[in-house]
Amino acid sequence: MLAKIRRHTVPMAKPHATRLRENIEPVSDGAHIIDASFTVVRDPYAPKKRGWFRAVWLYIFALVIAAALGFIVPPLFVLMGALAH
Repeated sequence: MLAKIRRHTVPMAKPHATRLRENIEPVSDGAHIIDASFTVVRDPYAPKKRGWFRAVWLYIFALVIAAALGFIVPPLFVLMGALAH
């Protein structure tokens, strides 16, 4: 059934950056000219730069979650075994 559903799906389109270039044609009289400078703020496909504090925080958070699961799972097995009898 999943194969039937997946057969009709298409992957999402990825947004592409708009390329800008200067128009070399002469400007007509009375044309509205926009004078602006463009700078690249951040490449959307580049990996995000994270500071060392954020990396340490994520490591500590993952360690705390793993420890909590390690302390909770064995008593749950004992409880399920006791309830099964």
